[in-house]
Amino acid sequence: MMNMLELTRSLTCCRGKHTARKFGAWQSKLHGLLQSRRTTLNWAGSVVHTGGAGVDRRRSWLHTWGGTAAKLQALQMGFKIIDSHHDAWYLDCGAGIWLGWVGKSWCAPWKSWQMAYLYDPEEGVPASLASGIQGGEVALWGEQNGESNYEVRLWSRALVRLLKDPCC
Repeated sequence: MMNMLELTRSLTCCRGKHTARKFGAWQSKLHGLLQSRRTTLNWAGSVVHTGGAGVDRRRSWLHTWGGTAAKLQALQMGFKIIDSHHDAWYLDCGAGIWLGWVGKSWCAPWKSWQMAYLYDPEEGVPASLASGIQGGEVALWGEQNGESNYEVRLWSRALVRLLKDPCC
């Protein structure tokens, strides 16, 4: 059984000094333990930032959220992806500020059902890379959502996407 605390220590020991290299080593060790039996799904930013060091592209998929450029970078590195673009499928965006910033939330405006419906994960992706897109995910993060409001914020926008393309 793996000890996550022990694996994480190699990442945090230096408090920012050589973080990318340390994170790559941690990622490599973790993937070595997991990939003997499973395909892993990784947050794209962490893998792309380290150049994919230690991550087997045949057994790892990336979860992208940052737009076409980030998606293309992951696909060009040879990864399969699950797309969750914050401009269309982050359903908590536009609901106000919770990080203490002044002004709008970092991903405003509110994502309407029309935005969720019209977003196409393959837009801006060359046909030669489109097969790397394995699907998509709408996200409703929990910082501002809970049992009192999640159904109102989720179903009308997430369901319309499923109805558009039930295979994905």
